Amino acid sequence: GAKLLDRAATGVARQDRYPLAEAAARLREPGDPFYRAGGALAPDITELLDKYPLRELITRGTQHGVWVDRPLARFSSWYEFFPRSTGGWDHSGNPVHGTFATATKALPRIARMNFDIAYLPPIHPIGKVHRKGRNNSVTAAPGDVGSPWAIGSDEGGHDAV
Repeated sequence: GAKLLDRAATGVARQDRYPLAEAAARLREPGDPFYRAGGALAPDITELLDKYPLRELITRGTQHGVWVDRPLARFSSWYEFFPRSTGGWDHSGNPVHGTFATATKALPRIARMNFDIAYLPPIHPIGKVHRKGRNNSVTAAPGDVGSPWAIGSDEGGHDAV
């Protein structure tokens, strides 16, 4: 810390050098560390370092994106589900596609699991491009339900809604 303040003192106006040099000297003194650090953390020193920043300590790195969620995402628990998955099974054991009506019946079960928000993914006809098969297979067979993230269905797909 003292060396940093010494460096800062060399690049400031003459009248601003003394407080920085004094704070550096105080850091070098023996004794109570709280007293010693107090000089370097004083508001006038902070103001001087803001006024005369040590630019040689600035570096540039790789830019990274930041994901920012809506306020509810900070403290809520979200349950995402597909309405079509709430249909159950027919008398022969085949899956039945759910509807908004069957999805509504699932809400009390979701609430009992202490979720605050039920979130539905995009709802549009299942597409053919990037379609997936059973168990997330990248190859879909005829009759496979597919993925709602696939695009370009015969009904128009995601851009026809």
